[in-house]
Amino acid sequence: MKKNKPVWLLCLIDLAALGAALVVFALFHHVIPTQKLALNLVSIQSTAHADALEETQETDTIQAADSAAAVAVSAQTLLPSVREADSLSEQTSLQSTGVTVSLSEHEYLGGSVKYYLADLWLEDVTALKTAFAQNTYGSGYTDTVPSMDSLLNAALCVNGDYYGNSDEGVVVRNGLIYRANPTDADILCLYYDGTMEVKAYRDFDAQAEADQGIWQAWTFGPSLLNSDGSAVSGFNEGRHMNGDNPRTVLGYYAPGHYAVLVVDGRGESAGLSLDELAGLCEELGFTLAYNLDGGKSSVMTFNDAIVNQPASGGRAISDVIYIAEDSL
Repeated sequence: MKKNKPVWLLCLIDLAALGAALVVFALFHHVIPTQKLALNLVSIQSTAHADALEETQETDTIQAADSAAAVAVSAQTLLPSVREADSLSEQTSLQSTGVTVSLSEHEYLGGSVKYYLADLWLEDVTALKTAFAQNTYGSGYTDTVPSMDSLLNAALCVNGDYYGNSDEGVVVRNGLIYRANPTDADILCLYYDGTMEVKAYRDFDAQAEADQGIWQAWTFGPSLLNSDGSAVSGFNEGRHMNGDNPRTVLGYYAPGHYAVLVVDGRGESAGLSLDELAGLCEELGFTLAYNLDGGKSSVMTFNDAIVNQPASGGRAISDVIYIAEDSL
């Protein structure tokens, strides 16, 4: 008569099989590069969107194509307390017809935190581009921000939402909808008319968004500001994510006027919690602010140089947001 295996041995065999399955899953999902099938819905840039953007830019107090001096005046008007507190910070600008990028370095919370702010004025929102690592949509394809900066001939380059780390959420890049899968995360949408909105997945319909003229969409979050521009409080994102960390934020003032905020952390700069980050975004005068991938992913380059002090030297990621040198 065949003797039955002990229960403990059967449990051990089951655990070993489960472990092997998880290793294989992780290998194929996170390590081995795998191209993904895309929805390939093309967004429509309508004449109405172009007319709306032109009308908005004509009525703005300061145009995206104004001089760097006018941009500085605008920033001081929007951010009086921050500009006064950081009056010694260095500022660098790049400008051409239709695009102005102004970069400045600041200290916050009594000097315990350092952050970098890229102020963007864009006459045409398509100057704000995105790119996949290794020029491929899928999982496992990664590269560093400096490397992608070089390959893209970028004037300004920053990490995105690390879409390749998950199959959830929405991915829209340069007017093409690649993915629209269910997610609990906030979705940031940027449209051809220059407007920016945060949506829940239940409010995101891929075909309707394509018809509306969506240009970019990211899935990470959370959204940091209420509709009146005040800081959101009481984030429920878990201790690890809500702790003091390096951060990357995409900020929005009005159509054609945006900002990229990178906060250093895990070093001489302490980093910020989500509550502190939301408070900073309120102080900066953003009308909308969206938290992108942070931690070691938070890297910004400008004029072919790394601007911030990435945690542990940074890491390879799946996507970037950039403004090309040929836009300037």
